Amino acid sequence: MNVAERLPEVAPSRWEWPAAGQTGKDGSSMKWRRMFWMVWCCGWMPAAVAGTDGDPVAAAQALMDKPVAAVVEKMDRAMFPEGKKETYFSTEVKMKVTVPLQQMAMEVTTLYKAPDKMLSTLRVANLMDIKQGYDGRIGWMSTAGLGVQQLSGKMLDEMKFQVKFGNPALSLNDIFTRIAMAPDKEKINGHNCYRLICEMPPDSGIAPYTLWVDDQSYRVVRMKLTAQSPNGPVEAVNDMEEYGTFDGVVMPVKFTSRMLNIETQTTVVSCKFNVPMDDALFAMPSEDETLEFDFSSED
Repeated sequence: MNVAERLPEVAPSRWEWPAAGQTGKDGSSMKWRRMFWMVWCCGWMPAAVAGTDGDPVAAAQALMDKPVAAVVEKMDRAMFPEGKKETYFSTEVKMKVTVPLQQMAMEVTTLYKAPDKMLSTLRVANLMDIKQGYDGRIGWMSTAGLGVQQLSGKMLDEMKFQVKFGNPALSLNDIFTRIAMAPDKEKINGHNCYRLICEMPPDSGIAPYTLWVDDQSYRVVRMKLTAQSPNGPVEAVNDMEEYGTFDGVVMPVKFTSRMLNIETQTTVVSCKFNVPMDDALFAMPSEDETLEFDFSSED
C-alpha cells in the first residue's frame, strides 16, 4: 500500500473555491484568485528550504538509517554554517514574483513568528492585495471582492503544515515522521543529487515531499510537493537556481515554481530575522480590509 492510500479522508473546507467562470461581488474574474493562491503556495519556499537546522543526527537514529542521517546533517551545516539555531524567533521575507504566461508581476511578503504564526500578503501594484494568515489556531484568507474566509478541512491542514515547515528552529526530523533516501543518485539541472522522500504522519492528510539535494553543496536543488488547492490536490515542482546568505542563514534567493501548467519565477529581495511582530498581525480580520476594485473587464 502506498502512502497516498494510507492517508485518511479529511472533512472538506467550509470555503468552496468559486468556479472558473464565476465572478466575485466586485465583478472580478476568479482567475485572479486562482493565480494568487498558486503564488502564495510557493511564497514560503525560502524559509521552508532553509528550515533544516537543529541536531538531526540524535533525532534521526530511530527514524532513518545512517546514510540518510549523514546527508541531513550536512544539509543543516550547509544552510546554517554559523549555527544560531536558538536565536531566531521571527522572519520577514520579501519577494518579487513574475508569471510570464500571464504577464503579471507581484510582490509577496511573508511574516513568521515562532512557534506557529504566519501572515502572507500578495500585492499587485495599483490593483489589489490578498492576505492569508494563521494565528496559531485559525487559518483565513482575505480577498478583495470575496471578503474574509475562514479555512478548514484540508486547506487548514495544509496551512498548519506550511507554518511548521517554515519554522527555522525545527530540523527535518521534527517536521517529518520518516525520511528515506533513494538508492541511486539522480541528475537534476546539472547536479548529482540524493533524492529524499519525506513523509508526514498518516493522519496529517499531507502527501510526502521529495527533495533532491546536491551531493557536494548539500543544498536543495529541487523540491516536489502535493499542495491542497481549493479544487483538490495539485502537484508543484520548485527548482532552486541561486542561493544567498542573510544573517548567517543560507537560503534560496531565486527559484522557479511550476503548478497547474503555470510557471512562476521568484526572487528574494530581503530577509530579516527577529523583527518585532505583534500577535494581532496574524488574527483573522473581522471584516475585509482589502480595497475593492472593478475587474469586470477581465474574462
